[in-house]
Amino acid sequence: MRATWLKIVILGHEKHTTSDLPFPISVFLRRILELDRYNLMCVPMHLVSLYELNRKNELFSIAHELVEQHPKHAVAWFGVGVYYYLVANYMEARRYFSKASTIDPHYGPAWIGFGHSFALEGEHDQAIAAYATSMKLFQG
Repeated sequence: MRATWLKIVILGHEKHTTSDLPFPISVFLRRILELDRYNLMCVPMHLVSLYELNRKNELFSIAHELVEQHPKHAVAWFGVGVYYYLVANYMEARRYFSKASTIDPHYGPAWIGFGHSFALEGEHDQAIAAYATSMKLFQG
């Protein structure tokens, strides 16, 4: 069953990149999460699509729910980091990206979040280090 979810997400991602709109992927992800609320494979992409759509309230709500339900999973704290990134509180976002990467040092989305937040504040050396770490995690 997981392979089916993954195929739907990949198809949604391909649609997203070809149309350059976050809407198509958010439709796929919303449907998957309606069927499986805590599908942790889909949640990171869903969080990022909410960021792209500027849905602060929904992102806050989902991140809060993830932390309550899955406090030991990196994706929960990544969700909190994405929320703070969206509201332009980059220092707080880094705090939660750090928590996610402490829980799972191989959790690439947290390292990408680190890189983005450092880059936006002009901390280019730290951004490059974070991106390099994420690149090692996402080889291929």
